[in-house]
Amino acid sequence: MTISNIVNEMVGLGLVEVVPGDAANSKSAASDTATQRNPGPQPEKIVLAPSAPNVLAIWLDKLHLTTSVFALNGEPSYQVVQSLPAGITRSDLIEKLLTAAERAVNRTTKNIIGIGVAVPGIVNPAGGVLEQVIGFPGIAPLPLRSILSERLKLPVYVANEINAAALDEIYFGYGREQDNFIYIGLTKGVGAAIVSGNRLVQSNPDIGGELGHISINFAGELCECGNRGCLELYVSEPIVTAQISAAARCDFPDLASALTYARQSTLANATVRELRWDFLSKLAIGITNICNITGIVKIILGHNASLFDAAEMAELQDLVSQRILFDQLRNAVQIIPSEHRTMSSAHGAACILLDDIFRGRLDLSKTP
Repeated sequence: MTISNIVNEMVGLGLVEVVPGDAANSKSAASDTATQRNPGPQPEKIVLAPSAPNVLAIWLDKLHLTTSVFALNGEPSYQVVQSLPAGITRSDLIEKLLTAAERAVNRTTKNIIGIGVAVPGIVNPAGGVLEQVIGFPGIAPLPLRSILSERLKLPVYVANEINAAALDEIYFGYGREQDNFIYIGLTKGVGAAIVSGNRLVQSNPDIGGELGHISINFAGELCECGNRGCLELYVSEPIVTAQISAAARCDFPDLASALTYARQSTLANATVRELRWDFLSKLAIGITNICNITGIVKIILGHNASLFDAAEMAELQDLVSQRILFDQLRNAVQIIPSEHRTMSSAHGAACILLDDIFRGRLDLSKTP
């Protein structure tokens, strides 16, 4: 479907309006300034219609349940984050999920066009099922589409959380400027999503590239995935944070603050500084591997890695640049934080649905 056909369909359904450029520009001071610099008739603009519906976005990770309502332009009007108790049962999780979703729907005065759900692990997108997830025992398989659609009577779209975060970057972040990049999310594990030609490279089933399960030490510790020496055993946020906390005799709330202490504090001992260097070196190995495989050297660090200071970002960039196989790519390496920092997958959950709308894959006439 062509862009003009998609726009015409969205106008006909009351989702967007096409207005004269001057009218759209008058909505912001910044645009007014731009108009003064470029006098004369302005091109037509597509703006969100006042009657446009919203999207319900759900991000389920191993520690939290985040429920949001977004406009089609990515602006949130409602967001609630709940902590999940350790060892939560499947039935309790489903009940929390449904309660949170119903509460979000009831809090908005606009129609909900559909539900996007971002989850860790392996997803069957055709069936909307979370098929498998490491470190979340007793939860999968979880038929999210049938569970949510049966209760809320809305279409449901499910994707891996790392891929969802990459979609957020395509529409509302770095992807507005770059067609090719890699999103890397760091929490307990390490996931990667590849964007090429401004499109997410997806497998079926939907798997956020399990960068954390490439082995960097064949004789290393046994990982819960069954392999040895997996990257995430050495760069997992809780593991490295605990190691630096123990060596420094401090209780750091997150890895970003632990790394900053190790770099800046005169109290940091040699062990603390070595742990920081070891973490950055091993993460750089993982990033270099995926850069060498894809030829893409624009890297977005997301999830908890987005909180790293500029110094850590720059050091990682230097380490990757030194190790890139191709000389012509070394000076092009760029590592930056994600647009929505630790909430990229929350925004990305909405983008699962928006991507189908904007790519013309969703028949809008059949939505609520």
